[in-house]
Amino acid sequence: MKRLFLSACLAFAGCGEAPRDGGDAGTLGDAGMQAGLTPYQQSAVDAHNVERANAMPAPSPALPLVSWSASAASLAEDWARRCVFEHRDPSDLGENLHASSREPTITEVIQGWAAEKSDYTYTTNTCRVGKQCGHYTQVVWRSSVGIGCATQRCTTGSPFGSGTWFLVVCNYDPPGNFIGQKPY
Repeated sequence: MKRLFLSACLAFAGCGEAPRDGGDAGTLGDAGMQAGLTPYQQSAVDAHNVERANAMPAPSPALPLVSWSASAASLAEDWARRCVFEHRDPSDLGENLHASSREPTITEVIQGWAAEKSDYTYTTNTCRVGKQCGHYTQVVWRSSVGIGCATQRCTTGSPFGSGTWFLVVCNYDPPGNFIGQKPY
C-alpha cells in the first residue's frame, strides 16, 4: 500500500516577547530524562534533542535541551482532535504539522522534519528553491525549549481524499521561525 505523507510548518510569533521559562515543563534528570513523562512524550523530547545535537553547522554554544511543556501539549491535543490539516490562528507558540495515511511514530515525524536540513543553508538562512525548511528550523530554534506534541487518528477531513489518516501537531514555546533570523 502506498504511504502518503504531508507536512506543513508555520510559526506564529508574539514579536518582542521575552522567552518563557517553561515553568510547567518539569525537571530534567542527569541523563536528560524528564520525570513523569509517558513513553510518547519522552520519545518526542528525545527525538527533538537528538536533532538539536546534530544541527549543522554545529551551534556554538550547543543548543539547550528541550523539555515537555504540558501547556503546549494541551493546545496540540486540542488542535489535533479537530482533524483539520491546517495551522491554528496566530498564537504565542510555534507549530509543526504532519499528516500521514499510516500511523507514524513521533520519532519518525521529527526525523522527517529534521531531514529538511539537507535543503537548508545556514550561512544565507535560505532553503533550496521548491523545498521546505521551516520544520527543521523550528526544531533547532535555539530559544524554543518547551515542546508539546499530539498524534490523532482521524476519519474526517483527510488531505488524502478519504479514509483514516493521522495528524501530528507539535507546538514550540517560545516560537521560532522569525523572518530574517537564523535559528541559532
